[in-house]
Amino acid sequence: MEIFAEDAIIGDLKLSDYGYLLASFSDNSESTEDLGMDQDTVEEYIGHNPTPVLLGTQSSSKLKPTLTVVKNPCVHKLPDFSEHECRDILRRLTGNHGYKRMQIFHNAIDEELFYNVRTVSVNYQKVAGKVVGIILNMECDSQFAWTKETDITIPARQDKPFNLYISTDDLSSYVYPVVTVRASSPLASISLRNISDNNWETVIKHLFENEVITIDSRHQIIFSSRKDRLIANDFNMRFPRFIPDKNTYITDQDISIQFKYSLPRKAGFV
Repeated sequence: MEIFAEDAIIGDLKLSDYGYLLASFSDNSESTEDLGMDQDTVEEYIGHNPTPVLLGTQSSSKLKPTLTVVKNPCVHKLPDFSEHECRDILRRLTGNHGYKRMQIFHNAIDEELFYNVRTVSVNYQKVAGKVVGIILNMECDSQFAWTKETDITIPARQDKPFNLYISTDDLSSYVYPVVTVRASSPLASISLRNISDNNWETVIKHLFENEVITIDSRHQIIFSSRKDRLIANDFNMRFPRFIPDKNTYITDQDISIQFKYSLPRKAGFV
């Protein structure tokens, strides 16, 4: 698939800062694009039943966008790239291994989305022997784009339920937030229970006055603002998580709870 956009940020490279934009040299009035949504089923035959039992699915493909970087004719007099300009783009996009964060700016996009991408290969589009386009063949880390991070602070009250609505596009997986708990006074323990998720309960014991506990569920890390504390000894190892749609929580203390999370989007590229 080829992307058309007014601007893009890939890692620390913002195209418009250099007078570049995304375009194409091919006719895309009609196109069929692979959105990387392929899935493999996991099945098992049980007993003498001739029909397999579906155990689940797993993704078997990724988004593979193609970006063609050209010079903005409103900024540059000449359309061709110099050897130094080509080398600078290649250094920024292929100099380091691993994934970079990419954001596409397009009038048709109604939500701020981010992709984790890596550059697989690079081609030059030449006219009369001069480079007029740099074609980047890229691969995402998954089939998903990700929303801008949501940051919500709940002044939770003891035994008073509150709701969080999680509009994830991955309906078969949990969303794992970063949860921060701030204790204004010493607490023997605090319980955070997700009633909607079969009463999945997170418990932390022995909170000190003004202590801040941060639980990174995605990376399964917990740490305290008190550097001398071994917080894992007072944690039941149940990291907070969200199910799709409505999550009803309840806590046994009056306490401030902050949730940070990004949601997966099956967006492809517009």
